[in-house]
Amino acid sequence: FKSHIAALTFLLLFVFVLIFTGLDDSVLQVDEGGDTFISTTILKYGFPMHSDGLNKTMLFADIFDGIFIYRTWLPYYLQSISLNFLGNNTFAARLPFALAGFFSIFSLYHLAIRLTQEKSIAVFSATLLATCVPALLYFRTSRYIALPILLTPILLLFYIGIFEKKKWSPIPLTVTSIVFFHTMYVEFAGLIIGILVHLFIYRKEAEPT
Repeated sequence: FKSHIAALTFLLLFVFVLIFTGLDDSVLQVDEGGDTFISTTILKYGFPMHSDGLNKTMLFADIFDGIFIYRTWLPYYLQSISLNFLGNNTFAARLPFALAGFFSIFSLYHLAIRLTQEKSIAVFSATLLATCVPALLYFRTSRYIALPILLTPILLLFYIGIFEKKKWSPIPLTVTSIVFFHTMYVEFAGLIIGILVHLFIYRKEAEPT
């Protein structure tokens, strides 16, 4: 048991260094800049806007009466909170998504334990994510992408509770689903369809005894 805790602790420290070291060393890329611009309009107007009154971004994006409706808003509000408290800088722009990436390692570890009851498999699963270069790059990117990576294992954790022979509350699953939908509805749709198909096939196992 102690060896697995030590392994997880080392892994979290390792991935913390990889994600947060030099987080603001490079300027925001084009997509990062566009998303961050939308977040700054929240600080000015309270809503994600297509323009700040002087500049515009994402000219291809859907708008309604000047309001940005091309994507769901939760990532922009999270980023705007960071910008509000830490200032309009690169570190603040990327921080919420870096934190989401960091905590996704622990979330995947916990999901693997629940599914397999094997701590070694959980450590291995978390290690694969922690050493996945594309994932690490996304964790260091000022965009929504890290949030679904975090929310996926969390949603699955609440879902598999249906099959455990103990009292199950739908509230955590419902709340997480709402948050996930307002983070990125396309990825949420794919996951929830998979969950519903699985539940349909194994619905008898989910029935209380």
